[in-house]
Amino acid sequence: MTIVQAAAARPLGHFEFEVYGAGRSQCMSQFKMRCDAIALHESELLLLSVVGAETAVKATTAGLQSSARDQKRLTFTARVGDVNATSLGPVAKPALGLGQLGLA
Repeated sequence: MTIVQAAAARPLGHFEFEVYGAGRSQCMSQFKMRCDAIALHESELLLLSVVGAETAVKATTAGLQSSARDQKRLTFTARVGDVNATSLGPVAKPALGLGQLGLA
């Protein structure tokens, strides 16, 4: 009988999310999660796969979906494999809606 031990999954890197107060003078909250996958285009997040506390994951989701005004108070940082990026943000909203492109 052969015993095979599964290799423990190692995290590829970390993803950090910081929320600043008015005027960006003081960090109010900070979340750090394990990051398994990330895809970037310049400083825009195209794909993000994180694992962590439920509060951290929900806060990250809310931050990525927040308004442009609120985005100014947020900092996203990724250290995954060869990627070491700061000041990341969600993909910019397209200038034209689906209806204007004739796709709706």
